[in-house]
Order: sequence, then structure tokens, then C-alpha cells
Amino acid sequence: MARKPKLSTLKKQAPFVPDFTCDDIDKVIRELDCYFGVPLKRVTLYNLKRKLEKLRKANDRLRQSGVYWYEIVKDLLSDMKKDK
Repeated sequence: MARKPKLSTLKKQAPFVPDFTCDDIDKVIRELDCYFGVPLKRVTLYNLKRKLEKLRKANDRLRQSGVYWYEIVKDLLSDMKKDK
């Protein structure tokens, strides 16, 4: 019979979760306003900001997904322990 994994073991094997990137995205947006002292065209700046905001939302959804799956695994392992 296969061994049941422990949550602490799974957490140790999990990939690194980077820090929040919102501050970095905000900094890039501010720097884009005067890229190397050369003002960007309005449409270029607008498009770059849109892409960064899209990245911010994707990062947030990824974090929420990680929390969701962590809670699912935690509950499943807890149920397995109770059934033992």
C-alpha cells in the first residue's frame, strides 16, 4: 500500500513562490513615463501600461489558484488522516 503524503513534506517539495510583484509593476509604469529621458508616444505608453496591468491580474490569479489548491490538498490530507 502506498504511503500517504504529509502536508509538511509536500510543502517542502513545493516550488518557490515569489514575492508580490505589484510594487515592481508600479515602479516600471512610473519609469515608463520618461524612458531614458525620452518621452514615449502616448499610444506606446498606454499599450505598455495595459500589458503590465494584465500581468498584474495574471499574477494575482496565479496566487489565488495556489491558495485554492493548497487548501484542497490540506483538506484531503486531513480527511485521509481521519479515515485512518
